[in-house]
Amino acid sequence: MNRNIQHEVRVFEAISLFERYEAHGDVTALRRAIAVLKTALKGTTIGDAKHRELSGWLCVMQGQLFTETGDRRYIDIAVAAGQASVGGVNKRDKDLPARSWYLGVILLLRFDGVVPEQQQDLDDAVRHLSYAVARTGQDEPDRVRRHADLASALSRMWTRTEEPEYLDRMISVGQAAVENSDPDDPDLTRAFLFLAEGVQAKFALYAGEVANDLAGAVEWLRRIASATAEHHPDRAERWVLFCLVQMARRAHSAPGDTSVLDDLVGAGEQVVDATQQGAADRAGRLIWLALALQDRYVVTEQRPDLERWIVVAREALASGAGDAADPMSANLLGTALVIRFELSGNERDVDEAIALLGPLTDPSPDDSVDRAAVTAVLSDAWRQKFARSGEFAFLDRAVDLLLPALTAALGDEMSDHEGCLINLTNALVARFEHTSKGEDLARALAAARRACELAPESRAAINALGWALMVSTKRSDNDEAVELMERLVKAEPASSLSAAKALTSLGGALRHRYNHFDDPRDLDRAVAIGEQLVKTTPKAHLMHAALLANLGMAARTRYDRRGDPSDWRVAAAALQQAAESSGSAVERMRGAMNYGLSLAKQQVWDQAADAFAGALALVPELASAGLRRETREHWLSTLSDLARNAAACAIHAGEAERAVALLEQGRGVLLAEALASIEPTPAGDGSPELPGPVVLLNLSGYRSDAVIRTGRTIEVVPLPLATLSDTGVQVERFLRLASRRPGKPVADRVLTEVLDWLWRAVVEPVLERLGFTQAHDQLPRVWWVPTGLLGFLPIHAAQHRGTGAMDYVVSSYAPTLRALQRKSAIPATPGRALVVAMPETPGKDPLRHTGEEADAVAAHAVEAEILRAAEATRSNVLARLHGCSWAHFACHGGGNVLDPSSSRLLLHDHERRPFTAADISALRLENADLAFLSACSTATPGLRIPDEAIHLGSAFQAAGFRHVVATLWPVLDPIAARVSRDFYRNAAAGSDGPARALHTALERLRKDYPENPTLWAAHTHLGG
Repeated sequence: MNRNIQHEVRVFEAISLFERYEAHGDVTALRRAIAVLKTALKGTTIGDAKHRELSGWLCVMQGQLFTETGDRRYIDIAVAAGQASVGGVNKRDKDLPARSWYLGVILLLRFDGVVPEQQQDLDDAVRHLSYAVARTGQDEPDRVRRHADLASALSRMWTRTEEPEYLDRMISVGQAAVENSDPDDPDLTRAFLFLAEGVQAKFALYAGEVANDLAGAVEWLRRIASATAEHHPDRAERWVLFCLVQMARRAHSAPGDTSVLDDLVGAGEQVVDATQQGAADRAGRLIWLALALQDRYVVTEQRPDLERWIVVAREALASGAGDAADPMSANLLGTALVIRFELSGNERDVDEAIALLGPLTDPSPDDSVDRAAVTAVLSDAWRQKFARSGEFAFLDRAVDLLLPALTAALGDEMSDHEGCLINLTNALVARFEHTSKGEDLARALAAARRACELAPESRAAINALGWALMVSTKRSDNDEAVELMERLVKAEPASSLSAAKALTSLGGALRHRYNHFDDPRDLDRAVAIGEQLVKTTPKAHLMHAALLANLGMAARTRYDRRGDPSDWRVAAAALQQAAESSGSAVERMRGAMNYGLSLAKQQVWDQAADAFAGALALVPELASAGLRRETREHWLSTLSDLARNAAACAIHAGEAERAVALLEQGRGVLLAEALASIEPTPAGDGSPELPGPVVLLNLSGYRSDAVIRTGRTIEVVPLPLATLSDTGVQVERFLRLASRRPGKPVADRVLTEVLDWLWRAVVEPVLERLGFTQAHDQLPRVWWVPTGLLGFLPIHAAQHRGTGAMDYVVSSYAPTLRALQRKSAIPATPGRALVVAMPETPGKDPLRHTGEEADAVAAHAVEAEILRAAEATRSNVLARLHGCSWAHFACHGGGNVLDPSSSRLLLHDHERRPFTAADISALRLENADLAFLSACSTATPGLRIPDEAIHLGSAFQAAGFRHVVATLWPVLDPIAARVSRDFYRNAAAGSDGPARALHTALERLRKDYPENPTLWAAHTHLGG
């Protein structure tokens, strides 16, 4: 065979074998290809064109064999062959760029794969690849691949030398690779990678100085990622790389640059969209997106970002269940839920946040989250929970979590954490505002100053220090607070959200300084700032309602000082707008209440009533049924005067019927819900059908009145002597005597004086209007609905010199008209009775006469189950209340005026499992008719929310009992037994219902002890 033909056959065979290797990964075919090619090479002359061509092929094949085996010999042969392929060649050789490219790749392969690395190999690789790229046309099929290889070599040069020249070249080559490239090019993702890597490195090296220089590169990265088809295998990777570039941009951009944040969120959304459900890296990519959304929300405070952040973090937590993503996603979700709780007040959010964040603060080897940062957020969750609920233990928890930031040695992770110190400051300031303890303020100032030392330019640290200083009563502290807030205002870009927040803080500092030191210039500045903020802040922003309320209150204060009508107009307009805004229920309530107070001060009674009515309409939002009871009670306590003020304004405006409606709307909210769940409110206008008048006693700073409702007739009796201040004095005297033993001369003397005042100020004017001032054999019925502090006092026992209400009427009490709308007739035949008799109670004095009470009930009930002593446990009593129509408790009781829901009847296990008003009110009992609470202080309401009438008696009403006998103060055991015996005897003798049965029993006691009202006036009847 001709030698030339034989040579060509060998070359063809070698290339065919290599192609088989490339197609099937057959290493044996690769080895045979190399052997055949070497034989072919022997038939060529070194330096001629054929020798260079085959050397190029040998370079590629040996490089592949090195990749397969890792044997150093093969890469050295490959480099030698590659050098032979380009050596001594004419530069015009059209194949030289391709062979230079092969050699550059092989040199880079040897640099990466051989230890130690040889710098010369990297230098030569860059040189040969640069030559190849420089001579590669735009239409060259391998154009993108060659650029990617050169960018790869330049990346190594940059990493090795840190010479900016190589970084710039890497970016330039990478950008040239991606410009106008086909998104489906198989090598485009590598070029994309090195361009992204270079851009990230340059942002890190030069911060924001190079943003304009890199804009073109960033835009090309965006275009390629956006043009990548939905099902392209590299779509997710390209968006991940683009996302990393945006993170680098964000890290070195201006704090308020929202365009970068928009790009970052958009890239994160694309990354998540391109990552399949169930993919191992989906949780981590969701975390990226959640972080981007968090970053943008912090700057813009747009609610959709917060909601999306929560959704994404929740999915990340579910996707990464059990792996390292758990702590980070739990932290992100918990942080977002705390923020949403602050905005919406949904307690499920803060409870879930605390459950998520709590475990992350425990010491563990896991360093995927910053425990100090998590603790700071957890503390803030407890502080905000306190702000919503008023539960002081929550605030103590917030402080205790972060107190180590002050007490630990400097250098501790918390003592050096700005967020811990700031949130500790906020919690201590909140506690100081409620307790006035100087130690809390001193610690708050110390924590804030430490935060400012750690981060002198931190806006949050400066703001925290300013708020701590402004609550101080020292002039120097208030002056420093104003100076700090002025500094913040100057540092913020004009018209930015951060500038508005800084101005808000400055306005707060000025108002505080005015309140402390009465400088009118501070008030003037506060009003001017308020007007500026209201004008420049979008109406849709969450801050707008609060800004309106701040302006309205500052302008109203200035009006009170100067009397300038223009201030009144500003105040009224701002407060009205706050009330009608789209802000939170808290801020709308604040606006509406203050608007009403402002109008009432001007004696514009009809408009004031309208404003207060608007505030009352917000009560269901603030104290919604979805909140825990303690939180609802807190919010209702903050609104304790609202319904009474609204009614007083309506009466001033001549609208007595509206006054009744407003009182019903804003009082007894919790009880009304409980009663409605047992027996729906009847249709009609809500007027109870009772054999006697209902008297609503309304006390307000604007006026006090008795509003008498008889059938459908309403009339108003002014009570000028029953002022708020005088009533407060009498209640204070009454509460002091309530702690004394009944029957003692001092207690009886004081109570006699209180009853005398009650007669003159309240009861006598009402009975005179009703014409009930003559004694009769069959006394008329009257239902008293006291409001405010009057709920503490024995209105039914009011008298003057031994003659009074008990001589003229049979009295009953009700918290609201709604509570009287239930069926009120006692069954003709008593049903089953439950009797609890506690002659001995752990930790308490014995009650020797409880057995007599039990016998009295049993004698008049069809069937009676008696639980005595150890049998009377909380669980037994709760179980047996279902199905009984009568319930009688002869035991110790404990009313709690500070926390009325915790008032309790003391059963055998009271020390471990108290039987409280909250427990009882949660029951829903059918056929329950009469509850007799023969125990101490079972009708004592709470000081914070007297209009909710929360006590043990009302708890039994809420549970379903139509009639309740309860006590306003402690009662003696033998007196309690006597009242009980007489009550049941009277009821059995046909006394026309429980109210008359009780009245008759008390009247007999009164005749026996006329000078001892502490003995005969304690028992009351609640119900129809």
